[in-house]
Amino acid sequence: MPSPSPDAGTAPDIKMITALLVDDEPRANERMQQLLAAHPEIVVSGVAGNVAEARACLETHLPDVVFLDVEMPGASGFDLLKDVPDATQVVFVTAREKYAVRAFAAAALDYLVKPVTPQALVEKAQAVLAH
Repeated sequence: MPSPSPDAGTAPDIKMITALLVDDEPRANERMQQLLAAHPEIVVSGVAGNVAEARACLETHLPDVVFLDVEMPGASGFDLLKDVPDATQVVFVTAREKYAVRAFAAAALDYLVKPVTPQALVEKAQAVLAH
């Protein structure tokens, strides 16, 4: 009887994506974590409530993507962009559509308007995985 191949019964390689969530609203971060839980290929590696916390997270680990709010006390999400490594994608997540043009001018991968729907997040997750 032939022996099974070494890959028999194992799942195909899945590209894992690490994500940093940055939002001053704890409920918004919780909601994103819940929505991302439906995507086992995306692992939340950090959660920050403001730009200073996000900078600290970026010093200890480099996520593949940052889901970033714009309006936060002390500094805006745009202030964090200079600290985000070039290899890290940025998806802005905000309640204000007015920042979209500025976000794309800053080379954001995408832009989500709150409240984030599961379908919208699926589309953005696929964009992240494609990069």
